[in-house]
Amino acid sequence: MKLYSYHRSSAAYRVRIALNLKNISHTLIPVNLLKNEQTQSSYTNKQPQGLVPCLETKDGRLLAQSGAILQY
Repeated sequence: MKLYSYHRSSAAYRVRIALNLKNISHTLIPVNLLKNEQTQSSYTNKQPQGLVPCLETKDGRLLAQSGAILQY
């Protein structure tokens, strides 16, 4: 799994905590909001809203919004 995240985002922090508590292996992909990386097409193709966090599952599904990710 890949977690697109920003280190100062409280929503992304929640997801990182949950993945670590559940011992779910994942790779952190940093998205620097201060440099507007969330508006680049390489990211908006995955998350059209340009928000973090975004979780890409092993089967290629993309989940946005921390609540939905935590429920998944």
